[in-house]
Amino acid sequence: MTRLFSDEDINPQEWGGMKVGSVICTYNAGFFVLKSIKRRFCSEDYFNRYESKKEIGKRMEIGDEYSPLFDYAKINLKTGKVGPTNGQCDSFYCKPGIAEINRQMNELSLQVKILENIENENRN
Repeated sequence: MTRLFSDEDINPQEWGGMKVGSVICTYNAGFFVLKSIKRRFCSEDYFNRYESKKEIGKRMEIGDEYSPLFDYAKINLKTGKVGPTNGQCDSFYCKPGIAEINRQMNELSLQVKILENIENENRN
């Protein structure tokens, strides 16, 4: 039997620059590991609930794909290990975690320099 879709078609390993297994940020505080990506399509129920209220020309039609759902697990910032806390998020609200990690590291480096200056001034 020939398969029409591969597992990769149904559950892709990458979306919007984020890969399964990579660190992401969501609308929740902290860092998370992306566990899976689930594609979603506009169903009749979704259309009636959300899309039918939009202006014609700006709405999706039944069967149109929209932002996938991400499954993730929270990273414990005290240990650096992936914890048991799992969640889901619309991919629209997620972004790669590396930019936020770099931002926080730069902020911490600046704080360390400020503290070192205060320490050095108080030694004299």
